[in-house]
Amino acid sequence: MIRLYAFTIYFSGLLGVISAQTPELIADLNPSGDGLDEFETSFITIGNKTFLVADDGQTGKEVYVLENNTLSLLKDITPGTNSSQPAYLTALDDKVYFVATDSAYGREIWVTDGTPAGTTLAYDLSPGAASGNPAYLIASKSGHLFFERSNKIYAALPGSAPVLLNAPPYVDLEPDFKTLGNKIVPFKNGVAFAAQDGSFADSTQIWVSDGTPGGTIKVANYVSTSFGGTYALVALEDKVLFAINNAFAPEDAVNGMYATTGVPGEVVKIVDAPGQSNNKLPERFMPADNNTLYFYTFGGMYVTDGTEAGTIKLTNSLQPYLSQNDPYPFAFLQGTALFQAEGSFPTTNIYKSDGTVAGTSILKNISESFVEQFVRYRNKIFFVSGISNSYEAKIWESDLSAAGTKSLYDYNVSSSINSVVILGFIDKYLYYQSDLGGVGRELYRLQIDVTDSATQPNGFTTAYSLEFYARSGTGRVTGDHPHESLTLRLFDTQGRELQQISTTSGAFFQTLPFEGVGIMTVQGSRGIQTYKILGR
Repeated sequence: MIRLYAFTIYFSGLLGVISAQTPELIADLNPSGDGLDEFETSFITIGNKTFLVADDGQTGKEVYVLENNTLSLLKDITPGTNSSQPAYLTALDDKVYFVATDSAYGREIWVTDGTPAGTTLAYDLSPGAASGNPAYLIASKSGHLFFERSNKIYAALPGSAPVLLNAPPYVDLEPDFKTLGNKIVPFKNGVAFAAQDGSFADSTQIWVSDGTPGGTIKVANYVSTSFGGTYALVALEDKVLFAINNAFAPEDAVNGMYATTGVPGEVVKIVDAPGQSNNKLPERFMPADNNTLYFYTFGGMYVTDGTEAGTIKLTNSLQPYLSQNDPYPFAFLQGTALFQAEGSFPTTNIYKSDGTVAGTSILKNISESFVEQFVRYRNKIFFVSGISNSYEAKIWESDLSAAGTKSLYDYNVSSSINSVVILGFIDKYLYYQSDLGGVGRELYRLQIDVTDSATQPNGFTTAYSLEFYARSGTGRVTGDHPHESLTLRLFDTQGRELQQISTTSGAFFQTLPFEGVGIMTVQGSRGIQTYKILGR
């Protein structure tokens, strides 16, 4: 860790209030079909470039770059109309790693700095034209790139050869049908993952890894049977939570929801689900912040801090309709969770909760039966709704008040349920893909009304603490108020602004690469604090 010293600097130019506008089509990328795929939602921004997967009808699916509101092909990895099928786009330091296919190397790991010349093969795991078939790329705070290949976990530092971390057991990383959860997640400075030691889940295991073979440790092991195993996996700051179900087996005390600190033997069952009671197990795990997790079962919505005493049932509401691979409609803002549950068909209840039974109530009832894609951005939550399976899509925003939960834009035409898919945000714009404009599924943006935080004082303060790791460019700001909205600005010593970051207290952020000494300002509800940090 780099020791930091606070000093005073003055700056101005806060974001103003922006009015919502009519959606803008970025480009009719593929005049003969769909430019975007509703099941490919990568949208990674590094500096002034955003990376996504698209198809112009001439080069197949490839990585594209959005810069200055212009969408352009990064590189035709598989020349001609064949697709390189890019997947698992993952940001690490100032580059994006992804899996792609070409005739010379097969399906391998590539890396890009956002330029055609800087888009190259990173790892040829199976030399020559044979495919290594890597998957599930994960970037860790330690700077490692983790991935799965042939049911085993590997890690690599940029510029170094990948290292095999576990063999055996084989690793079952396919999301479970019931929870659609992850089986490998970032945890502390490395990852946590679920594994099995036989093709029918004879033993279900939880592992943690710091990216080295010696630091890859089995922390939990449970006897299971055919079709049983780990139902989900999610990490908080200091705990990993998961659910075990021994499906189609006699009553077994193993079933339930667990939490582990990542140390062998330090595993606690926080929700019991004995026997064939898989309906009591979590349907979705939804991290609210570094220390709080919401989860949904057929019995209602719960909140937990990873302990049995800190696991509380908040509602008895019914589970809303979800298609396979749909994320549960949930977002967390300013210490408050926003989530959906079924109302009286065809309406949907939007709930608001502070994590207590008394503080959980219906915020708004919406007349549409399909509500999904809750996404937090700065001081608001955005989501999409629609009617039936062929619906009139609406884009919504919420500031956590009933009056402030309102429709931004209505599409008065019908299409499939995934007609609007939110991709992400850049400055004052919400970017999404849609096939409702009469030109196929393409990229749009909608100007939105957001500010950096509810209050923007001009006074200076010493209320915040900054941790910063120069090697990886990651850090976090802490203070007395958890989940406080913060704006970070990075300047060089000439006073030129290099980057602006919207984050919350306690959450990790990442800076762009810069040389020498930088100046970072932290602005929140208690004022402005400044720090000197070292570049990488």
